[in-house]
Amino acid sequence: MADLCKEFGISRKTGYKFVARFERLSVVGLEDQSRAPVVRAKTPSEIEDLVVALRRKYPTWGPRKLLAALKKQHDG
Repeated sequence: MADLCKEFGISRKTGYKFVARFERLSVVGLEDQSRAPVVRAKTPSEIEDLVVALRRKYPTWGPRKLLAALKKQHDG
């Protein structure tokens, strides 16, 4: 395994990962795998509306400033 990994310029850990994928998924397992999360969290529409409204009011603000303004409006 060490010689094979050296020949392809990968670590042994990566080599063993590809062997395991091949055993589990056959040739399809050797293709690039998606890194996207399987389940995406959904923001409630009420919160989306608040964020969008604040973003329209202050289009130059970034996420940190928007979050701080939302917390100030609704927590304190």
